[in-house]
Amino acid sequence: MVVAFLGTHVPLLTLLFYFISSSAIAPDDRLRILGIALLATLMGTAATLLALHNLLSPIGLTAFSLRNYWDKQQLPTLPTQYTDDAGILMANATQIVKQLDDVLRYVTDYDRLTGLPNRELFKSRLQKEISTIQPQQRITVFIVDVDGFKDLNTVEDDEVGNRILRAIAQRLTDYADGSGTLARLGNDEFALFQKGALASEPGFSTAQNILRAINQPYPEISPSLYITASIGISIYPTDSDTADRLIADAYTALQQANHKSDNYQFYSPEIAIALQKHLRLAKDLRSALANNQLLLHYQPRIDWRSSQMVGVECLIRWQHPELGWVSPAEFIPIAEETGLILPIGEWILRTACQQNKAWQRSGLKPFAMAVNLSARQIESPGLVDFVQLVLRETELAPKFLELEVTESLLMGNTEPTLAVLESLHSKGIALALDDFGTGYSSLSYLRKFPFDTLKIDQSFVKDMVHSADAAEVIRAIVSLAKGLRLGLIAEGIETEEQLNQIKTYDCHEVQGYYFSKPLPAEELTRRLQQPHPWQVTTPTPIPQLMTT
Repeated sequence: MVVAFLGTHVPLLTLLFYFISSSAIAPDDRLRILGIALLATLMGTAATLLALHNLLSPIGLTAFSLRNYWDKQQLPTLPTQYTDDAGILMANATQIVKQLDDVLRYVTDYDRLTGLPNRELFKSRLQKEISTIQPQQRITVFIVDVDGFKDLNTVEDDEVGNRILRAIAQRLTDYADGSGTLARLGNDEFALFQKGALASEPGFSTAQNILRAINQPYPEISPSLYITASIGISIYPTDSDTADRLIADAYTALQQANHKSDNYQFYSPEIAIALQKHLRLAKDLRSALANNQLLLHYQPRIDWRSSQMVGVECLIRWQHPELGWVSPAEFIPIAEETGLILPIGEWILRTACQQNKAWQRSGLKPFAMAVNLSARQIESPGLVDFVQLVLRETELAPKFLELEVTESLLMGNTEPTLAVLESLHSKGIALALDDFGTGYSSLSYLRKFPFDTLKIDQSFVKDMVHSADAAEVIRAIVSLAKGLRLGLIAEGIETEEQLNQIKTYDCHEVQGYYFSKPLPAEELTRRLQQPHPWQVTTPTPIPQLMTT
């Protein structure tokens, strides 16, 4: 604009200066010429500014609209009366911004892999549906989690995982078919909400149909591929009245459903309370070991022929400062899930070996100390070296340590487990198979694995007095153990009747509340110092909390 002003006015001002400075012109004429020149200059300037404004107005409006879109995400509404090049510029800018907005909204609101709405769009649509729903209607929210997808992705490459997710998305889309809003929430999680009458069924058939759709084979990916899922379900208005809370409630229910794959679970306040306690225990368990809240109790193993103790099994206990005694059935699974079972397992092994050596040094007759091993411990590298280190540190002979594993540990890929157990056994450490008879694996592992002892599960012992089937199972286990030259221990002896019956099966070693509950080391030491401590005339009262 400055260049235009100078280009049009500098020649005029030069000519005006010439006339004014010329001596040939009278003073009155000079003033008149100066006034006319100034008026003409002002009029020319105004005309120039008006022309420039009209020329640049479309550009200014376009720039303002683009800035407004950038700052407020508001689409431009430019005037359409301009037909020149500037008007064409405005029209093109409007079209490009709208196309760009469509792309940005798709990228923001939709999942790139499956093309489904994402979490934010799902939540937005759910909240909108809640705001317009009629009093006699309900909304059911389903959160779908693909079971074991992380492990599957580890075994297969990422492209196979992506193909599986796209296939599941397509199946769920075909099933929903406009009857609800489907979304991918992220990774291996999908969501669906459906609106229906309050009096209709609350989602049983939908959950079953979703599971059935996912369960179908995937021949286009792999003939042997089998996928299962878990579903958490929440309902408006029964459970919550906002999108955020309904989704959170469905996730809470999903946590419960995940404990058993290919399953669905409806939200309930009881589930929420259980999950809160679970989360609290997981948090508190991290500091329990450091704060000396964990301790070991020892349950005697008795040879009923001599009424002598031949060994003990150490069992972990947790005395929570606020909740009191926490059952192992509650916190051991949490320790497994969080990986805390590894440091806790190391502490158990070291403490048990130290205690056994302390009993030997006090003059007590040596006996075996049984310690349970978890799957996570077996899988962790360095277990064999750590066990040897503990035995050296505590100066406990390997023959006085017995490690127990459960049948479930032997299912699946057994080769790594076999290698670890054989290595431990070669060091002189006894191995026992715990809870025998409750698993589903082949009996062939009894010939393959180096077990020394079978422990008959207490569920058979409990039922054998009143159940012919349970009694027959015990007879079969006893015959099997004798044929394979394995030792036998009957767990869960609680009554004299059970003891008398187990005697008829030629199983000499027993363990259970009839003789003793698990005891702290100090109390067990006092019992061992008594004459004939295991000659029981009346059953020991059985506490309800500690059954593990």
